[in-house]
Amino acid sequence: TPNVTTYGGMAAGGFTRWMSGYDDYLEAMENRITTISQLPVGTEEELQVLKYWLYDHLEGSEYGGLASFYAQYLTVYQTLPSGTPESGRYVITSFGGSPNHAMTIVGYNDSIRWDYNNDGQYTNDIDINGDGVVNMKDWEIGGFKMVQSYGGVPNWGDQGYAYMMYKTVADNLGQGGIWNHCVHLLDVKEEFSPELVAKVTLKHDRRAAVQVIAGFSNNISATGPDYILDIPIFNYQGGDNYMQGGTTEADKTIEFGLDLSPFLTDIDMGSSTKFFLQVSEIDPWHLGNGEIVSFTLYDYTNGVNVINSSQTNVPIIDNDTTTVYLTATINYDRVEIDTESLPYGVVGEPYSFQLTASGGATPYFWDYDKTYDETSGTAYFYEIDDTQLYPTNNSSGMVTQELAFDFPFYDSTYSSVTLHVDGYLMFDEQLYPYPYFHDDNVLFKVSRNISPFMTQYQRIYTSSGGGLWYEGDENSATFRWKTKIDGDTGTDLNYSVTLYPDGKIEYRYGILSGFGNIFWVAGISDGDNTNYTRCVRTNTRSIPENYKSELTRYSHPDEMSVTQDGLFQGTPEQQYAGELIRFKVTDNAFVSSVKELSFAAGNDDLLIFDSINSGGDNVMEYGETAFLSFRLVNDGDFDMINATLSISSNNSHITITDDTEYIGTVESGTSVWVYDGVAFDVHNDMPNGQTVIIDVLVEDDYNSWETSFNYTAYAPDVEILATLVGDNGVLDPGETTDISMVFLNNGGANLADATVQLSSQSSLITWNTNSSEMTDLTPGQTDTLVFNLTVSDEALIGQVVDFQVLLEGTNEYELTEDFSLPIGFNCEDFETGGFHLLSWGYEGNEPWQIDDLIRYEGQYGSRSGFISGDRRSSLIADIYVQAEGDLSFYKMVSSEANSDYLTFYVDGIEQDSWSDVSDWSLRTYTLEQGFHRLRWTYKKYGDVSGNMDGAWVDLITFPAFVDSPPSLAFDVSQIQLDLTYDQTTAESLQLENPGEGSVNYKVYVSSNNAEYTEQGRSVLGSYIYCPDRVVHAGETYTLQLTLYNTSPDNEWLKDATIVFPQGVVLESATNFTGGTDALVYNGETGN
Repeated sequence: TPNVTTYGGMAAGGFTRWMSGYDDYLEAMENRITTISQLPVGTEEELQVLKYWLYDHLEGSEYGGLASFYAQYLTVYQTLPSGTPESGRYVITSFGGSPNHAMTIVGYNDSIRWDYNNDGQYTNDIDINGDGVVNMKDWEIGGFKMVQSYGGVPNWGDQGYAYMMYKTVADNLGQGGIWNHCVHLLDVKEEFSPELVAKVTLKHDRRAAVQVIAGFSNNISATGPDYILDIPIFNYQGGDNYMQGGTTEADKTIEFGLDLSPFLTDIDMGSSTKFFLQVSEIDPWHLGNGEIVSFTLYDYTNGVNVINSSQTNVPIIDNDTTTVYLTATINYDRVEIDTESLPYGVVGEPYSFQLTASGGATPYFWDYDKTYDETSGTAYFYEIDDTQLYPTNNSSGMVTQELAFDFPFYDSTYSSVTLHVDGYLMFDEQLYPYPYFHDDNVLFKVSRNISPFMTQYQRIYTSSGGGLWYEGDENSATFRWKTKIDGDTGTDLNYSVTLYPDGKIEYRYGILSGFGNIFWVAGISDGDNTNYTRCVRTNTRSIPENYKSELTRYSHPDEMSVTQDGLFQGTPEQQYAGELIRFKVTDNAFVSSVKELSFAAGNDDLLIFDSINSGGDNVMEYGETAFLSFRLVNDGDFDMINATLSISSNNSHITITDDTEYIGTVESGTSVWVYDGVAFDVHNDMPNGQTVIIDVLVEDDYNSWETSFNYTAYAPDVEILATLVGDNGVLDPGETTDISMVFLNNGGANLADATVQLSSQSSLITWNTNSSEMTDLTPGQTDTLVFNLTVSDEALIGQVVDFQVLLEGTNEYELTEDFSLPIGFNCEDFETGGFHLLSWGYEGNEPWQIDDLIRYEGQYGSRSGFISGDRRSSLIADIYVQAEGDLSFYKMVSSEANSDYLTFYVDGIEQDSWSDVSDWSLRTYTLEQGFHRLRWTYKKYGDVSGNMDGAWVDLITFPAFVDSPPSLAFDVSQIQLDLTYDQTTAESLQLENPGEGSVNYKVYVSSNNAEYTEQGRSVLGSYIYCPDRVVHAGETYTLQLTLYNTSPDNEWLKDATIVFPQGVVLESATNFTGGTDALVYNGETGN
């Protein structure tokens, strides 16, 4: 962080200026933070901690500390009352409810006072706010000294300083309090010098569109980095400005430095290393341009060594990633952990041991290695909907849910979690996002969270079925989000997180679209800016449907801790038989080393160690017999006489076959092995990943010892990833084709000797090959099996065929699953170059068109007609769905925001609408069996044209359906007649509705201008109107008829004849009333 002298202050270039110059960045690197902490201060106990921090940094230092906080900026005008300590000094007695500024606490004074309730006294022990309790919210005595950095300092307060009462940190926000009742503490390094630095010169005219990435690979043939530095700056920031923030040509170019010292943790010392500089540009509308001018590496590990990249003035690839590189050999005495082993501990007795390290730059900082291990794969995305949760608001709200188990996360355990709309879990109801929040990456690192998809741009649209859901029990807890990008209803974000009692975290992703231009984070964080794990898919521009990521928690005894100085200590509460613990040491240059050490603890006189042999290895799998061996170490003062060992378990998926082993005598100070002494069978139905707890009891003539051991059992867990049909994805009448099925083993055990049989009860299918053998399917492996069939010539387009899958493997493993396939066409991609595959219809002012320039895939797509204001263009398809299934399509909109829309309707009911500019995204809707009218309408609501002023639809995939026949059939399209005045004639027009549902239709009568005689006498255009449009057979109706006279030459209507069609019986009628004279009903009734 540069100081004011280095940076030049806000006056040097204004708030848009970014510092340029390698030497300034190098100088700024010397000012570094060791730790960042958030400290709650809303109670008396918490306040006391802060006071110690302000006094001596909580470590007896001769220097005190500082604390920052968020609150609403105020003009200070109150002063401490006369006759009290510090009287006349400015004081803040309450803050506003809209925090917008950061300020700093520099000291405290327990004697200052303010009479809040105007009772003439100063107290800390009276309930002055009437809430029934006495706490810091009632304090009138004591406060902090704070300093201001805004508002005309030093003219603000007392030369920039003022007091603030203790009460203000306890009061709630909006009731006089600060943000979240908390302050933030920084612990800084006394000295720091970077060891490895990149010097970069970059030119660009739109800095918000670029991200700078630094990385390296130990493989000099690599084309990209294997390790990447987390850089909080040059990360799509700074607005649409030149790189330095000014307006001159020179301001487009910036020179800066990046501290690459953390790379020394993983670089192969003494070997050639390839260093990469990448610039990623997100610029879908092609508005920015730039180049990587130069890239240089400064190696300060042994003097100064400068290595220049030969690639200079490299143009930045539009809307893509540009890479330059150089090769260097680094030699650095990296910090390493020297400790080789840990001494034994005794259950129930205090334990401490000093860890040691050497190399690197002192001082060292110790901790556990809190890295969660990530594995990824494929698993079906379940749209759980057991319990819907309702956040405090649909934009940035939260909601808390209790768990049915205690969930371990980092070094804490939680019984509830708080869901945030913005795609993450936290563990309390603190107000997030915080003031000044702009960067999700910063929030991720400084707050303890579990984030399947953290981004501030999310919103729940309940009108589109959006929301939050929970499903859980004592075995797991799953939370699902269905959101959209705020302001873009054409996007979709569907994902979930599942928590397990052992601390495992699982992310699953359904359909996600339209998020390619936003920043998002997936991972977990301890909130200390140091311990966090980002998932490999973080901030990628797409996620495959049914993608899964698992995060497995590190392990260490909960009752044991390691201090910053490397003291491993605690009191073992149970026996540990070689528990592997990963320790981490970090030197002053942020270079780290990790080492795994084994920790054992037992009773003061007997240590028990175990090993397992199951199926010839130490991995317990379904259908195997497991043998347990134990080593007993007699560390007591007396021999063990007639010792026996026995086991038991409550697990219903195992059967103990040998539960006891006689040991005999174990002399004091000696040990004995019991090889394969006890055994149990693992059932064939053992669930994958289940923990089996084995209780062990050792007895002799005088004492007994109890302990337990945990073993994880594994089994195959096979799912069908995909079913692929022939070359076009559908079964066609009369064809012989292959069905390929892809199987994935999600489990932890091999599936051997498996056979798969595919069957169907349909007479339309003749099998040529319906069974296949599978190769051994190892964990995480896929296998594709191919079957062959012939479809009957008599099959009809749109018919649905049901299939059954039966998979059988060793140890009675079995999988059964059903699926259905349609016969015939189920996709419209407009690759015919026209609207030919379906009976497409149109409504509105202009028909839809084929577009060979803008399409999702292939050569052609469809686009709305070219229309002007207050007009519309609709594309219509009538289909009959044979069986419930999904309709999907890709759409793109480029219109005036919030004015012109693409709207999709099913049966006249709006499903979604989209406006503004959005890239291609997938939409999916479920259609029930039966007739449906699908309509895509682009409508302009004004005369202003925005962007490309249109909508596009492509690659429409239907469920099993048939193209519905025309919903209105007629024998002639028009009738032409010449009628003289007062002439009556009759013509027949036959209408038929062979489709589904009711049909509204219109018959239009038009004419040329009448040729009037000299006498005139015309009633041209007169008509009878009835508001009822539809009648149904077998029912009685009262119809109201209105007769309109539109004679062009003012003739009277003297007579009206109404002819009802055959089958309609007229029961009664009334006169026509109104006008000059009534038309009298003649009394005729009947058929």
